[in-house]
Amino acid sequence: MSSVRRFTHRISRSGMMAIVFSATVLGVVGCSGGSSDAPRGGTLTGGAWELASYLADASQVQVPDTVTSTAVFSDGEVGGNAGVNQYGGTYKTGSGGTISFGDISSTLIAGPPDATAVENAVFAGLKAAASYYADAETLTFYDKDDNALLVYGKAEKTSLVGVEWLVTNYNNGTEAIVSVSGGVDLTALFDESGKVSGFSGVNTYNGDYSLDGSAIEVGPLATTRMAGDPALMEQETLYLTALQSSAKVIIVGDKCELHRDDGAIAVKLIRK
Repeated sequence: MSSVRRFTHRISRSGMMAIVFSATVLGVVGCSGGSSDAPRGGTLTGGAWELASYLADASQVQVPDTVTSTAVFSDGEVGGNAGVNQYGGTYKTGSGGTISFGDISSTLIAGPPDATAVENAVFAGLKAAASYYADAETLTFYDKDDNALLVYGKAEKTSLVGVEWLVTNYNNGTEAIVSVSGGVDLTALFDESGKVSGFSGVNTYNGDYSLDGSAIEVGPLATTRMAGDPALMEQETLYLTALQSSAKVIIVGDKCELHRDDGAIAVKLIRK
């Protein structure tokens, strides 16, 4: 499998800081079994990783294009977005590429089934990991029986600006990430002049945004004043509220996540 993806996260002892990356996944382990003679060890730190596949029912399952799961390792700490929620914890490595993870904590946001399945696999995989192998492009965790649990690709820097994004999900304000409904396309375009604009389901909108590394502020936003279906009008209001709550940017390939200050997803987008 080959794909290009972008994402961000950095965990430090003082807390989470996000930076934007672009990941190129050059290869994915295609089966669950490993070999005790296969190489182990390597460098975990120095960049972000994006999950490409995970073990389920004795075989590797590719992460859906609509789901982003990341990991960053720094000074004995690991963190990122597991698929729905932000997480963080500790890890220790030993000789021969052995690894063990401490308790993992996360936010508690509900998400769609496909993202939740990935997230559950990540937490289970980290808990069961006994060894790892990392090279310049890929990172694989193995269990005590040498089965490949989680396969990641490496990341490089990229940008948010100048891309027309299609909204796939947004935070509805009741701690749930919901899909766009009603047969409409919600869009967002962040231009180089610091303006954001798009279609919010009934009306077009525009306003200011500022971007400093991965930190973002959006709003205030203004819209046209067309009336529409009540359900679409409610969705429009919730989406624009979520967009204006954005504080951090995470980009992985064709996917973008905007996160609130508390780590919860505000809006999920994909390249149109």
